[in-house]
Order: sequence, then structure tokens, then C-alpha cells
Amino acid sequence: MELTEVKGIGPATAIKLKSAGISTAEDLAKASIDEIVSAGIRKPTATKIAQNAKDVVGTSSDKKVEEKPKKAPKTTSKKPEAKKAKREIRAVKIPISYVKGVGPKTRNILENAEINFAKDLASTKVEKLVEIGISKATALKILANAQEQVGTLPSDKKEEKIHKVEKKEVEVVTKDIVEEKTPAAKPKKEKKKPAKDVAEHERSPIPQGIPTKKKRGVQVRKVDEIEEDTELVEKPAGWGVQAKELTKEEIELRKARQEEIARSRQITRQIPVKPSPVKAIKPKKLPPKGGKPEKQVKDKKVGKRAKKKTKVVIEYYSQEDLYSQTLISRKRGITGKEGTKKPRISLERDTKLGRISSHRRSRRVIHETQVILKLENGFNPDQIVGKKVYFIYPETTTKVPGSISKRFGKASSGKVLVYFKKGIRVNAINQPIFIK
Repeated sequence: MELTEVKGIGPATAIKLKSAGISTAEDLAKASIDEIVSAGIRKPTATKIAQNAKDVVGTSSDKKVEEKPKKAPKTTSKKPEAKKAKREIRAVKIPISYVKGVGPKTRNILENAEINFAKDLASTKVEKLVEIGISKATALKILANAQEQVGTLPSDKKEEKIHKVEKKEVEVVTKDIVEEKTPAAKPKKEKKKPAKDVAEHERSPIPQGIPTKKKRGVQVRKVDEIEEDTELVEKPAGWGVQAKELTKEEIELRKARQEEIARSRQITRQIPVKPSPVKAIKPKKLPPKGGKPEKQVKDKKVGKRAKKKTKVVIEYYSQEDLYSQTLISRKRGITGKEGTKKPRISLERDTKLGRISSHRRSRRVIHETQVILKLENGFNPDQIVGKKVYFIYPETTTKVPGSISKRFGKASSGKVLVYFKKGIRVNAINQPIFIK
């Protein structure tokens, strides 16, 4: 038998074992744990695969030794013999590790004492198990489990089942004997039941009947013909009620009463009901058409303070008159000059100031008439505000005029806003701007 057929051994483990001289499952079952460990396998794995190899080798050898019992002729005692043979075969196949209550420690003790199968354990005595090193309680427990598993100690349930089977077989045999002796009886004719009286009410002790949940009203059978001078008679099927015939006077009185009721209902339907008086509701006053309602003005107080009226003077400056203003840093607490004013610088024509970076945007709105100019050569943004400039599209030679409106961002950013009246296209971005 090959090593890979043993549970827990893969290709890698098989190669290690073959290198140590263990080539089959029989060699592995005979080898000690130290020899398996020396092949490069850990001790827990070695103990596991050694036990599995022993189980596999034991079951395979038992299979070879066993022979199937010959088919016996059909007799009444076939079932018990077949059951006994199966039980013996099963007892030989059960390894010790499958017995309930036998763990790894107990299994090692039993294997050292050459008790490898449940059949061997079932035949051993408790004293011998105690001598080996197993406690008395555990010995009794595993011995009982082994005997029950093998079949030497049948439980009460098994005895009950056997007893029931035997009892059933006896009953079947007695039935067959009785049937042979007694001939088959003829089927009895059913007696015709007498027809019930038409006026009979099965479940009701009173003539009105009992109302049910399913249908409203009374469930009473109709009476077509009623004999005179009938009386209440108790019958085995229940209470029977027969209606009493009314006299002519009673019938006339009933008809007169029904006509009177019908007449009263007809009159009440035809008489018109006097309508109840309705209270008149005054309409609400609506506002006059053509304007808002007049507000009620309260009487104003005579004495009031006079309000001071001040004139607001707004001065307008042109771009030429504007001067940049840079504040000089001064110490705190000292008041004095607000700062020094520097005039704009004078630049020659066609002086390159920088390049257009992008259109001006505010809240996702692109302003086509304003662009951001990135200054070059260290120009101060505040000193060139108001200068007239121009740029040229790449595909044309015409100059597009514009003017620097204000600084964009901080002074250190070196950016200004340039205004073009007619606006510019997208291809003007990254074009140089010059002084006009």
C-alpha cells in the first residue's frame, strides 16, 4: 500500500519518508516515532500519521483474512444468523479510536498493551485495564461502550425490538391459520333507514329554532302539510317540533296587523318633512377694489427731535490721477503719517509687461472682458495701474487695446487685471502684453 493512501500524508511528506527508507504504509506502521521524526517531520504529525497507518494496515489485513459467508438455503432462521455474521464482521473492523470515551492518551496506553480493536477491548477484564494504567471509572465506561458497539452486550432497546418482531411473526402465523379454517363471511346488506318526518327540527327544543353564526335568522325546515291536533314528541334523533295550525280569526287578525304596519310605513314616506330654519351668516367685509385698504394712523406726538441732515460728497477720480499708496511699517502706539505716496512709473512704448495667464472667474462665472496678467521683470503692480496696453492674436497682426484696471491679489503675487472692452478669445491666453 502506498504512503499517500494513509490519511494526513501528502506528496511532500511521502518524499521525506521515502528518503528515510519508509516506502510503504506497512513500513510506516512498523516504524517508531523517532524514526519518523528523524525524516524531518514534526512529532505531533508523526504520531498522527503512524496511528493512521496502523489503522489502515489493520483494516486491510482484516479484509484479506475475512471471507464472505456462503449463501445458506432459505429457512425461517435466516435473519438471526445473518445479523450475527454482520455483527462479527463489524466488530473486527472497528478500531480502538472509534470507541466512545477513548481519547489519544487512553488509546496510546491500550496500543502499548496490544489492544488495537474494539473486539479486543470488549473481551478484556476491568482488572487488566486498571493494571495497564487506566482509572477504574474510565475502564468501566470504555468497556461498556466497546461491548455495546461490538454487540456482546445488547441494550434494553434491542431486546424490546427483538421481542416485538417475534410477537408480530406469531400474530401473522395465527392469522393465516384462522383464515384457512373459517370461510369468508358474506357482506351484510345495509338496512334502509326510515324517512324522517318533514316537520322535524333536529337540534332545536323550541319552535323558533336557534340562530347560527354562519347565517342570520332561524334555520327551520319548511312544513308543507301539517296534521291537525299535533303535539310535541321527543324522538331519538333529537327534539321534533310540529307547528300548530292557526284558526281563521287568528289568521285575519294577523293579516289586518300586517296591512296596518305597511300603511303606516307608506304614510311616513309620503309626508314631506318641514325644513329646519337656516341662520343667515353675515358676509365678511372685503377690502375695496382698486388698491390696498387704508391703514389706521395713530395720533402723532407733537414733540419730536429734529433730525440732522448731512450731505454726502462723492469725488470721482480718473485713472491718470490715481497714485499707488504703500504703507510704511511703524511701531505700535505711535501715530503720525499715514504713509508715503509713490507716483506711477513711466515706461516706454512696446515694453513687454508679461503674459496673459487666464480669464477672471468669480463663482464659476468666466468674465470674457477681464484677464489676469502675470507680470515679469519685477514690475510693481500698484505702479502700473491705469496703463494702456495691447496684445496681438497669433494668427493676425491687429493690436487689441485694453487697460490695467487694478491689482489682483497681494502685491507680492505680481498679478494685475487687464480690461478689454470687446472681450478676448481663448487663444489669447499665454500671449504677451505690451505698453501702448
